[in-house]
Amino acid sequence: MIELSASRDVRIPQDVAFARASNFAHYEVLALERGLHVEHLVTGSPKIGHKWHISGRLRAITLNSTAELSDFSPIDGLAITSNHRGTEITFAMEFLELAPQRTRVTVDILAVPKTFRARLLIKPLQLAKARLQNQLQRALRRGTRIWEKEYQADD
Repeated sequence: MIELSASRDVRIPQDVAFARASNFAHYEVLALERGLHVEHLVTGSPKIGHKWHISGRLRAITLNSTAELSDFSPIDGLAITSNHRGTEITFAMEFLELAPQRTRVTVDILAVPKTFRARLLIKPLQLAKARLQNQLQRALRRGTRIWEKEYQADD
């Protein structure tokens, strides 16, 4: 098992941060730009149980998995669970209002191997946990800076 976590305080309201993070259409466009195929398995607006099938090649990894929205609490947080090659991966985001124009965004990633092969694949990640933790923190910083700039431009 490997757990990663990152958080950052942003200068935008909680509801705006949640709206930016739950803009699934934007993530689908990003996936398509990277050569992945995204298919909706459930139609309608996102809610718990909404599913996507993701396939294609991303860098050296061939993806063929299903992602499911396992938690969707408007304004407070969301979680997506996926199974990939015997590993259950949960990606969760939480939004905590610190002030009317300030929100703490927390990202947690949990990868739990369910097979022996998956345990072997997770082992090198456990050894590189500090590096992965730093990469997650940098990715959260980059993404939330974009949210802040978009929010300032909308004002």
